[in-house]
Amino acid sequence: MAEPGDLNIPRPETRFSRCTKCGSTSFRPNGPFQCQGKGSDPFNYKRWFDICEDCNKFLWYNPPTALHLIPEDVQVRCTIKKSAKEDGDGDNSLFCPVDGCRTAAKNEPRKANKGCLRPIPHCSGCCKAAGGCALTAHRVSSSVGDSSAKTPSPSINTPPVAEAVRREYARPFDPNYAKPYIASHGHLITESIKAAADEKAKDLSYVILISMKNADSGPYAPARFKFINERSGHFIPNFAPPIVAASAASTLPNFISVLDFTAAQPTWVGQDLQCAIAVSKTSRVLLRTCDITVDSDCLELESEITSSWQGFIKNTVIRRTTSFKK
Repeated sequence: MAEPGDLNIPRPETRFSRCTKCGSTSFRPNGPFQCQGKGSDPFNYKRWFDICEDCNKFLWYNPPTALHLIPEDVQVRCTIKKSAKEDGDGDNSLFCPVDGCRTAAKNEPRKANKGCLRPIPHCSGCCKAAGGCALTAHRVSSSVGDSSAKTPSPSINTPPVAEAVRREYARPFDPNYAKPYIASHGHLITESIKAAADEKAKDLSYVILISMKNADSGPYAPARFKFINERSGHFIPNFAPPIVAASAASTLPNFISVLDFTAAQPTWVGQDLQCAIAVSKTSRVLLRTCDITVDSDCLELESEITSSWQGFIKNTVIRRTTSFKK
C-alpha cells in the first residue's frame, strides 16, 4: 500500500484541446502543472492541471487524491486555510500558535498570517524566528544592512553603541503538536471528501468508445472509459483525449458516430466532436469512428445496445412518472 507522499503520477501526454468553460484554446505556457497541496483543497494534492488563459478555469486531468495518500502536514495546512477562509476575521480568527506571542498594545493573542506555508500558520515574526517559509513576507533575509558597517565621518561625534538586545525564540514544535488538531477536525476532511464525491457523481458518464476495425487482426473489442463532465448534463467528445485520438486516426477525423436512442430504433448518427451529447448521472454513451459502417465489426455491440436501450427506456419512464407527480 502506498504511503502518504509517495505518489508518482505521470505527466499527461495529451493536453486539453479546449477550455470546458469558455471554449478557449489558450492555456498557460509550460503546462500541465502538478498541484503541491498549497491551496485549501487537500484532495488536489499531486493532481495535474491546466489553466485557461482567458477565464482562469482550472482543468484537472486526474480524479481527487485519496485521503490516505495525502501527507498529514498537507491535510492540516489545507484544512486550516479552508476553515480560516470560511470564518473570515470574526471571533474564529486564526492566531499564532507560539506560546507567549501577543500584541504589545493590548496584550492580546497575535493573529497568524493565513498565507503562512507552515503546517500551522504563524505570524511573520515567529515564522522568521523559526527559519521562515516560502511566503515572501516570511522569508529570512540573508543580507545585513550596510549602514552599521560604514565608517562614520570624523567630523561627527557618534554616541557609544548600545549593546545589542538579546532575543530568545521559542523552541521548535513537538512532532505531535498538530495531532489533536487533526483529530478534532477530522470530520471536516471526511465531509469534504463526501461532498466532493457527491458533486462529481452528478456528472459521471459511462462512455464506451468503439475503435475502428483492424484489417489484420479483425474487429476490436470496445474500449471503456469513465469521464467526469465539466458541464452538467452534457458530454462533449472533443474534451476527451482518447476519443479525439481515435477520431484523428480514422478516415474521417474530427467526427464521431453516436448511437441515438431517442429515435424509434437505436440509430448511428455522425456528428462533429464539438457537438454536445445529453447525458444523465448513469448514462452509457456508445461511440464509434465514422469509418465503421458494419455493426459486425464491433465486438460486444449487440449486448451493449440491449443494456443501454433498456436503461434508456427505464430512465425515460422514471422521468415521465416524476413529472406527472409534480
